[in-house]
This record gives sequence, C-alpha cells and structure tokens, in this order.
Amino acid sequence: GTGVLSLLCLAYGAKSAVATDINPAAVANARYNVAMQDLDESFEVRTVSTDDPSAFSTINADERFDLILSNPPWEDGKVNQPADHAFYDPGFSLMDSLLQDLPKHLNPGGRCLLAYGHVPAITRLLSEAERLGYQTKILDDRPLDELPTDFLPGMLVEVRLGRNQIPKVDASSGDQPTKE
Repeated sequence: GTGVLSLLCLAYGAKSAVATDINPAAVANARYNVAMQDLDESFEVRTVSTDDPSAFSTINADERFDLILSNPPWEDGKVNQPADHAFYDPGFSLMDSLLQDLPKHLNPGGRCLLAYGHVPAITRLLSEAERLGYQTKILDDRPLDELPTDFLPGMLVEVRLGRNQIPKVDASSGDQPTKE
C-alpha cells in the first residue's frame, strides 16, 4: 500500500527494506513515500506481476531476510479489479506460497509477522503452519474464538521456522545459509 511498514522498520534500525505489491497504484504510492523520506538507497519497492502473484515472486532465490512482515489480503475471494488484491487472496494461494517458501527466504532466527483481521484466515494460517512444522504465536491478547469473523484492528501472528527448517550457516563459504 503505502510502504509504511517498511519505512517504520528503517526508522527503527533496519539497514534495508524490500517492499512488494501487486497493485501498481500502491507501488507508486510507496515509491513516492520512499522518495519523500530520502531513503531510496536503503528501500526498494518491487511490483508483483499478476502472472505470478506468489509471495516471493519478486524476491531473488538468494535473498534472505531477518524479518518478513506482511499485511496480506485477509479473505478467500475473487479478484475483479486491482484494488481487490488488498482484500482477497483467491484460494489463499498467497498465504500458501508465503508459508511454503518461507524457509528459502528467512534467515536463521528470523521472524515472519503476518497481520490478519479475519478469523477463518488466522485459523487456516495456524493450521497450515503447524502442518509445515513451523512455530506460531498470536501476538494479541484477544481470544480468537471470541472475535467476530472480521475484526479491526487485525492481529499479528508470528511464524518462525521449526528446527528442521532452519538453514545452517556454512562458514567456509562466507555467510550464506545452507539447508541440511
């Protein structure tokens, strides 16, 4: 949308940030905000193609992050116009691609924070993460089973890799993580 999450990360000590969005207007908005903050060198905004809208489609195979932060679309639904990408994740394919490829892009000890305000999406996220062997924690005091289906503010769900997914760092090849 606006790039505000990445801008906040930079304001609180991140050395660099990569933001992605599928909506061209949102990408333009984020780039404008980056330019206004004079952060062009440490902040990159990438456009996700509608031909491959998976979570890491604009991320290079060797790019890894300490923090992956996303406020993805909350509901399973059909996308009819560009703005619908902010609300609907058809078949939860974005969620699935994010979880499936998380070990390829999250550094050892890294965290993935996902913001959702839709109980079915959170329930599905927790179930899929458990199936994949990830550790999850809801970073919110509100009981999920007491919330309406859609609620604001949304809540953060932390996802961490399980021990069997954490890449090892091979000191002989520099600082590039490897997976056993």
